Amino acid sequence: DDDKIVKPWYQRRVRGYGYMVSQIVGIPAGLVALERSGFIRQLSQNLWWLLENGGAPVEVPITQPPDPFFEGVVLKAMTSLIQVLISYDSLHSILNTPHKIVPLDPDTFRQPEPSTLQDIIDRIILIDSSQKSMCLMNFEIMQIFGLRILSILLSSLDILMYFVDKYDIITFLLQCQQESKVDNKVSHFRTWILYNVYCIV
Repeated sequence: DDDKIVKPWYQRRVRGYGYMVSQIVGIPAGLVALERSGFIRQLSQNLWWLLENGGAPVEVPITQPPDPFFEGVVLKAMTSLIQVLISYDSLHSILNTPHKIVPLDPDTFRQPEPSTLQDIIDRIILIDSSQKSMCLMNFEIMQIFGLRILSILLSSLDILMYFVDKYDIITFLLQCQQESKVDNKVSHFRTWILYNVYCIV
């Protein structure tokens, strides 16, 4: 019976759900509660699965993965991630939690799927090494997704100042642009973010 099928979290439509999450993570105790409940782990792992599979079910052959920002399921997952990260207190707490970098598997040259939001931020938003790039199955899709998240986060002046102080984000983006060999969507997104940052500053 189709009515008894339980849909995955990223396909559910619950009124007020996103607002509730954004309010909960606005205080450190709320974020801790979400982590203990397993919500953050599930969010991280399901988001990673969607990005690696281009937003399509595993059994569907993928020849040209769709743009994730116009694919409903991935767009909803991105919205869920933003609702957790857009709070400065929440983001500050996540990025200042001690984080152990998982080494590459010597056989597959890949890392296990991320289980925390810090893993997600480190692996698709702050791609600062060729090793991180090599670990991504859908490099362009994942990088554009990370840049899209970054552009939304940097619209908050508090978060922008934090990223400038902690990561020197403007220099980081400029350096990535200088090292880029191809004029593609990724470089266009970086240019757009830099333009918006300079307008804010």
